[in-house]
Amino acid sequence: MAGEEGGPKIPKPPKATATPGTSTTTGPSTGGTGTGTGTGTAGSDATGTSTTGTGTAGTSTAPGTVHTAWTRAALPLCLLAILDTEKQSYGYALLNRLTTAGLGGVKAATLYPALTRLEEDGSVEIEWGAGEGGPGRKYYRITDAGRARLHHDRTAWAAFTHSVAALTGTDAPNDPGTARPTPHAAEPGEPT
Repeated sequence: MAGEEGGPKIPKPPKATATPGTSTTTGPSTGGTGTGTGTGTAGSDATGTSTTGTGTAGTSTAPGTVHTAWTRAALPLCLLAILDTEKQSYGYALLNRLTTAGLGGVKAATLYPALTRLEEDGSVEIEWGAGEGGPGRKYYRITDAGRARLHHDRTAWAAFTHSVAALTGTDAPNDPGTARPTPHAAEPGEPT
């Protein structure tokens, strides 16, 4: 059996350690031992190698940019809300609307799978139509089931954001219905 005395030795997988935004791998690599660092948007695979490029999962890199993971989570709600205000729309126009609203980080590779999932669950229907001076386009239209989901998700989103705002102390200053969290006072003998 491989790895037993007399047989070929199979190296152990490298040890991967990570801090937010980085992954460092130490251990055997092709041709010897090595150390490497990388950053990834979704984390690292078993070897500690970045699985999806540079950046940290869902972090904002500049003031005013939106957290990537939050955008992905809210994308179906945002798409349904846009489609509820229009008779129908197509992918590029939806991306423009998202960008105008401040969600400019959404890429086509994120948008189209979200639209496909909305179609699969019956919230959106697709119709092919003639493009303006080019190839045909997929037009997306919200369904009655989509409107019901939109109503439900809007209510859930409002409750969620209200709770997060109350916990983080970021609630609206003119909203008398919410209170800022009270800082924890250390008990006698408890570290501060």
